[in-house]
Amino acid sequence: MKRKRMGQEAMDSDKRKAFMTFSLLAAVAIFIIFYHKDIKNIWEVIRYNTSIW
Repeated sequence: MKRKRMGQEAMDSDKRKAFMTFSLLAAVAIFIIFYHKDIKNIWEVIRYNTSIW
């Protein structure tokens, strides 16, 4: 009985981990979709600065 409950808790924690990973990826995707122009500009600035060095 106890072992079954432990397994259930482990499964729930795995689900929670997967959900957190999924929500993090979704947040990153949304950020990229909305700010991809700014990210491109930032990337150009970074490339420009690194080419100076």
